[in-house]
Amino acid sequence: MLEIIKQAREDANLSQREVAKRLEFHPTVFGKIERGDRALDVIEFIAVSRAIGADPLVLLGSYLVAEQKARIEKSS
Repeated sequence: MLEIIKQAREDANLSQREVAKRLEFHPTVFGKIERGDRALDVIEFIAVSRAIGADPLVLLGSYLVAEQKARIEKSS
């Protein structure tokens, strides 16, 4: 999921600092989120998605598709 969030942020041409500002987070917090050093709850995930201009359901769907693909490849 972290890779999907990072890619969506980059696709939106936003820096971590810009997203943190939109979320009213300290600048280092969003970096910790992208690195996996800080977990997101569902409410924060929705806020982050919206801050980067992405639909949270689309991001979640992308994650589920990637997870299923990885599971299939692993079982092959």
